[in-house]
Amino acid sequence: MDPEIGLITYHNAYNFGSVLQAYATQQTLNKLGHTNEIINYQTKSQTEIYQQDIRFKDGIKTFLYSLKFLPYWNQRKIRRDKFRKFISTYLNVSQIIVTTYEEVKNKVPKYPILMSGSDQIWNSACGEFRHESSDAILPYFLNFGNPQKRIALSSSIGERDLNYIKNFSKYLKEFDFLSSREPLGCKYISEVSQKDVTLVSDPTWFLTKDEWDILKINKNTKKPFIFIYTIGFWNKPFKSIIEPVIELARRNNWDIINVSPVFCIDIKGIKCPQDVGPLDFLYYIKNAELVISNTFHGTIFPALFERPFISYNAYLGSRQQQILNLIGLDNQIVMTPGDLFRTLKTNLYIPKTSERIGELRERSFEYLKLCLS
Repeated sequence: MDPEIGLITYHNAYNFGSVLQAYATQQTLNKLGHTNEIINYQTKSQTEIYQQDIRFKDGIKTFLYSLKFLPYWNQRKIRRDKFRKFISTYLNVSQIIVTTYEEVKNKVPKYPILMSGSDQIWNSACGEFRHESSDAILPYFLNFGNPQKRIALSSSIGERDLNYIKNFSKYLKEFDFLSSREPLGCKYISEVSQKDVTLVSDPTWFLTKDEWDILKINKNTKKPFIFIYTIGFWNKPFKSIIEPVIELARRNNWDIINVSPVFCIDIKGIKCPQDVGPLDFLYYIKNAELVISNTFHGTIFPALFERPFISYNAYLGSRQQQILNLIGLDNQIVMTPGDLFRTLKTNLYIPKTSERIGELRERSFEYLKLCLS
């Protein structure tokens, strides 16, 4: 039987949050009884930024930096293999691969319902569009096919402003149902589209802790550990927090495990594995004594699993700040090394989030049921 829903999202980015939110979306649609498949849209830029460690197109400085990955070549291959296995095992993806807007229009089969998924699919500043033509983003606005319904599910503009999203007003007005995962995104999209926009959770929160436990992995972590997860932010602000973190680990005889998928970090006394896949990421989050991250999914996964966490440098209006505000956890945001040092000297706070996340999950389900009724 042909699938009812064609879903388009960042499913093939070798990025933990991207593949895990795609998995959660499909699991939720399956649970609600709607057949679906992911439209296999992969921009060439997405492949380059996430799957090719040696970078040729981003200037000599980036190229020289990327050479740091060479000593870890075998580990990085294991990482890529883990992502490929996760995508082939857990995601239902269409067989036809399309890489341009023209191919999407001409080759993607007809679906009764088109759905744009979550992640920052409406943010043209993402790496997926770095070396692409301006129309590469249009498939994510569902500007193709002739479906009975166009639905946006938790689609995000990142931290772009109202003037930016005005550029896509004519496409947004074609949607039958609109939702986003950030309050500011909902506000801007509603103003531009002149439609109601529902605030829903990120799809990773569509699943409960128990439902995520189905994806099990056993790792050999001999000691308790702090888990640090960063993307593209290993610069002076983030380096400055290492001293208090190392002190906390030394005081408790903990390890420090740092993962930065597209940056090669190598710091004495810190474990920096280069072979980490999506299931490893879940293991580290669920078992860490403390998670420190400046990323969106590095913030919301420990909140879901109720693990002690710190969202570092999540400024006012950031995606992390908006989502933490929804569940009353703004106090987990730390902006300076001094504040971090003071936080780590006290008992680490274990958040109790199941009730508030559960309320947001139910609101999201009601939206989905309305869209698909």
